[in-house]
Amino acid sequence: MHHYSWNEKVTFRRFVEVCQRRIQEALLRYRWQEAAELLRNYFQSLEDKTTFQRRWAPEVIWRMGTEILLHHPETRDDDINSFHGQMKNIGLKIYLKVCLEHAFHMLCGGNLDEAHRGLTVAESWRYGGTYSQQELLKFIQAYRALLDYCTWCKKRSMMSKEDLEDHTETTVSQDLHNYFRQAFVTMQEIFKNPGVWDPFVISCVDMLEFYEDHEEALKLLEFYAYDKLFVPNPNAFVYLYTFLKKHQAKEKAIMKVLKSLHQHVPSHQLMLEFLELLEKSKKQKHCKLGLTVSFTLLDYPDWKNNLDVWKLLVKQMSKAANLKHTEWIQKQWELRINWWPDFHFSASQAKKNFIEQRSLAYRKALVAGVLQGKGSIYFKCICRRWKSAKKSKLKRMKKFVVKHSLVQCE
Repeated sequence: MHHYSWNEKVTFRRFVEVCQRRIQEALLRYRWQEAAELLRNYFQSLEDKTTFQRRWAPEVIWRMGTEILLHHPETRDDDINSFHGQMKNIGLKIYLKVCLEHAFHMLCGGNLDEAHRGLTVAESWRYGGTYSQQELLKFIQAYRALLDYCTWCKKRSMMSKEDLEDHTETTVSQDLHNYFRQAFVTMQEIFKNPGVWDPFVISCVDMLEFYEDHEEALKLLEFYAYDKLFVPNPNAFVYLYTFLKKHQAKEKAIMKVLKSLHQHVPSHQLMLEFLELLEKSKKQKHCKLGLTVSFTLLDYPDWKNNLDVWKLLVKQMSKAANLKHTEWIQKQWELRINWWPDFHFSASQAKKNFIEQRSLAYRKALVAGVLQGKGSIYFKCICRRWKSAKKSKLKRMKKFVVKHSLVQCE
């Protein structure tokens, strides 16, 4: 073994630092061939026996090498497989990361069986037992289970109609069930850990629905959406909502899920359906919640000119006034009084809305009149324009505002 003198070590480390900087510069400038040639020299950094280099050089090489291989125009699958094989041998501490990255590459190429074999080998690998490696093992297991699910899907699609309808224990159905059990058992263990497991949950639900275990599927989706083990995840509520709709659940159950989704993503596209359900309800608490949801939706630019939301807001405001609860409207308006006039009720908005969508202009004028009174700029602009258009509609609009205006209630 060659022993470096102190001067040689200093010179060597400088070479490594310069080489790394040049590789990074080549990567930033998309000079992939130059970066590849420099990386071959950088491999020498593995000869450095300092703690820092022993610990970090393999990962630095792996990250830079992966970037080069992904972008180099002459990269072949054999090059990628060879590189990952080398990194698995020299980088024990990054072995699991390399295996996972290699599996993703094989998946992109449609090589499911090879990816599955690679992850199965990685799953049985142990080195050091550190916390970070244990966390990576969970990902390895999860993606191996996901590949079991993919195989299950493939075999299910190959089954004939007779096989699907035959509930007796045939070789075909037993083979299918074996892949289901492999995937399902592993995923159930994975779900005990905090994380965002969207594709895995969807896969489990798909398999459970195939075997008509709807109760277990619902239990899993509710667990994923509501259990404190998981961080708030809007997708979890969307999956639960989709399942409930598919199986024609009661509106009460659907409203509960949409209410939770509203708390996490108040501008979600499903809020329109939530509003429609709230508007149909005769309960006062739903009228109050409907006002909150409507006003909140209209805080967002994407919903600003949505006619359906303005229609539902007018209905909810009318209902609240008839229930003698104008304070619900007042509370929502007080939260927005400083910025909604410019955002929704300017003269330029009135002109634009009247020209492009009169139905929208009419509803917005009703809301503006209720919130700001007959002195509202938007309301007056629309009234002036309607004088020469539909006098009957103008009359109804003024009557509505006179009846419900918050300004009169003060």
